[in-house]
Amino acid sequence: MSGGHVKNIDRSILHDLDHRPPILCLDQILHNDSTSARCRHTVVAGPHVHDGVMWEAGLIEGMAQTTALLKGRAAREAGIPVQVGMLVGLKNLAFHRQPTVGEVVTFEVEIIRSLEPMTLVKCATRCGDELLAEGEMKFFLQPMGDPPAALSDSAE
Repeated sequence: MSGGHVKNIDRSILHDLDHRPPILCLDQILHNDSTSARCRHTVVAGPHVHDGVMWEAGLIEGMAQTTALLKGRAAREAGIPVQVGMLVGLKNLAFHRQPTVGEVVTFEVEIIRSLEPMTLVKCATRCGDELLAEGEMKFFLQPMGDPPAALSDSAE
């Protein structure tokens, strides 16, 4: 864990997500409402970076974590338990450039359709005004009261 990086993380993110450095890809919440969210991250050395460049998987992870933050906060505000979510699909995902260590990226997500237990989001990653990645992601939200599939399979 990079001590300097942890100090720069908005503490509310640590409350809202189970992710922790070095896997956590969000440093600051810029915007959050019932249908969209925008978060910032300074690219640092870690598991999503190789030879100073953030892998595409790190961009996907940042957009997925921004979606988790959006859905989790919406559930808390509605007074319902936060559901476990899983990324189950990517559509029309395009990568235009990978950011390098030291660059600040912004992850943006907007809910296109939510028909529980599925949620479809439009997502993008930017560095300033430059579009780095864009596409759609589909998430499955574990129905309330059901154990995650991995737990129910091992119980048999």
